[in-house]
Amino acid sequence: MVPLIYPAMPIKNQIEIHGHRGARGLFPENTITAFIEAVKLGVDYLEMDIVISKDNKVVVSHEAWMNSDFCTGPDGKEIEKSSQENYNLYKMNYSEIVRYDCGKRGNKEFPTQQSIPEHKPLLWEVVTKVDAFTNANNLPPVNFNIEIKSEMPDYNIFNPKPEIFVSLVLLELKKLHIVYFV
Repeated sequence: MVPLIYPAMPIKNQIEIHGHRGARGLFPENTITAFIEAVKLGVDYLEMDIVISKDNKVVVSHEAWMNSDFCTGPDGKEIEKSSQENYNLYKMNYSEIVRYDCGKRGNKEFPTQQSIPEHKPLLWEVVTKVDAFTNANNLPPVNFNIEIKSEMPDYNIFNPKPEIFVSLVLLELKKLHIVYFV
């Protein structure tokens, strides 16, 4: 696992606050709602993981599949632990991914998390909506800590090979005018 983005920041003598998967103790993880809540709480960085969909979209998700702990299928049925990896995001177009809900069930690991309908967002949606929120509320910009998970046994199964994965992410970041360091 390699962190992809750490914007150039002057060295400070203070603690930086990272919203790990947003404010997942309060709202479904890795969702626009959770990221905006983390911004409201004053984080300096929003930490997130990304995966690639079948149609080469950069999707914000910790796992490369629908997590059985909190995701339900388009039919409303819970994803079963034994088959969760069959809901492989790299084998699904984004139009299929958004049909799954990953918020209504809540997460038993976070009993104070609100249960609300949520889907896995695209990276550009997160960045655009967070930036719009900070601008509308006269808040300082937030930095993004974006992690790519890539392991050789998963190449072409759960994610593309690193050169393709990184190229897709860098192209997205360039479109968003994000400064990045690899």
